[in-house]
Amino acid sequence: ALKDHAMPDDACAEVLAAWAALDPSVSRRFTIFIDSQLVRGSAPGKQKEAYRAAMLLMAQPWELLHDGRVYLFQGAESIRARRQLPPRRPRDLLTVKPAIRILLVSAEAEDKGLFPEARSAAMAVDPIDTAGEYAEIALLSPPTLPALQEELDQARRAEIPYHVIHLDGHGVYKRGAGPTAICFEAGDGSDPAGRRGAWDLHAERLAETLETHRLHLFFSRSLAIRRQ
Repeated sequence: ALKDHAMPDDACAEVLAAWAALDPSVSRRFTIFIDSQLVRGSAPGKQKEAYRAAMLLMAQPWELLHDGRVYLFQGAESIRARRQLPPRRPRDLLTVKPAIRILLVSAEAEDKGLFPEARSAAMAVDPIDTAGEYAEIALLSPPTLPALQEELDQARRAEIPYHVIHLDGHGVYKRGAGPTAICFEAGDGSDPAGRRGAWDLHAERLAETLETHRLHLFFSRSLAIRRQ
């Protein structure tokens, strides 16, 4: 059903035929391009609805498009899904030379009962180890927002910036408080039981921190979202 809505046969027949005629070595892409900004003067409520609609569209499992025979993203002639937002400002082209530098942020705050189990960063590190000289990984310690800012700033000053941030943690949703937040560790020693306290970080605040660092990829693996 998702494929039929996104790529109806009557409108996309020529595109699908062109994909079928391509050499198997040629990359095929399906781009989900969404501009959620309404025209100036639109009611604030309508703009919020547009943002929510854009978020829901981005979150659809586009990788699972199925044409009734096979998944379009399987096999030797697979089609890659690419989600894209309109650029608001001109940017220089980003280039990467090995090694790809990855910063792992593993936040394990305990004061909200979000992390009852002991976890390890090995799930992310082990696959990267096989990349050899083509990838480098560093673990942020402590996993707090000030430490993240300092680590990114130091890497930039040393002219060895990070290309990828992998955030491994939990999210929390507070009714009426806005979007889901990511739980960083507070790192202030305020919890009387000595547990690692959580600090709820919303996307806007995180974006301010990352804005000038020109990351290629920010990957968040939220293990669970707790509602409050």
